[in-house]
Amino acid sequence: MADRSSAKIFRTDSQSKNIELVQEFDHPIGLLKDKDLLSDKPGRSKDRKGRGKHSYSQGVSPSKQIMLNFTNVIAQILDKGRTMDRMDEIILICPPAMLGLLRTHLNASTRKMVIASLKKDLVKLSGANLKSTVSKLIAEI
Repeated sequence: MADRSSAKIFRTDSQSKNIELVQEFDHPIGLLKDKDLLSDKPGRSKDRKGRGKHSYSQGVSPSKQIMLNFTNVIAQILDKGRTMDRMDEIILICPPAMLGLLRTHLNASTRKMVIASLKKDLVKLSGANLKSTVSKLIAEI
């Protein structure tokens, strides 16, 4: 389960259906907007002919690049868990944009372990509310 600013990894026991938080990590830079990440406006260029001026554009916005980096870190953690036999199946729960990026960063072996993907932003839930919500979602799979 992840969003732009944090991720949580849970483990469930298939018999008892208990949900246990295994790892939680924050990524506060993910909350920043592009204007907070840029020091100034993009550089400008003047056309050789005519009076046209235009600004240079970046290929990827700074906030998207930060999200790309964070999804890559999450994918590496999931892959490490797979190689250490810490999980049998994976259920991804992320907002839609993050879910797509996370899927692209998963390697083939880890991707095969994904049994479901849910487009939900649940990271901010806590305690019993989080556990009951996740339990209900898992029961529907």
